[in-house]
Amino acid sequence: MFISVNATFTLFGNGVTISTTSQGPQQGYYSISQNGETNFCNGQLGGSLNCMTMLPMGDFKVLFLLSTWQPSGQTWSYNVNLGRIIDRDGTYEKEEGIVFTEASPCSNQYNSFSNNSVIAVSQFCCTSFAQN
Repeated sequence: MFISVNATFTLFGNGVTISTTSQGPQQGYYSISQNGETNFCNGQLGGSLNCMTMLPMGDFKVLFLLSTWQPSGQTWSYNVNLGRIIDRDGTYEKEEGIVFTEASPCSNQYNSFSNNSVIAVSQFCCTSFAQN
């Protein structure tokens, strides 16, 4: 089984839009949630969609979680950390105290399930930087 979900996050004011494309089993689904709460971006694998959510005001830390599942036939489900963004005094960080930079624009996450028979890799990158 191979699943690919490509999500582009675009910040605006105190919100974020998410544009996704996906590949995977036709009977599979996916959703993106903020901090494991309400799934606000849901779709069927093999499709694309656009979503929007608001970010907390002031300093915050948001984890974007990706859930994938197939509800019928040979059922399965996996949850992985798609990415995180931390706002500290208007500066976005990929880890506590580690900012996104042009030299190091990405944060990578690796997960394994079922005795390493299922591997999940996610890369969350900043592609646009403020000019000082």
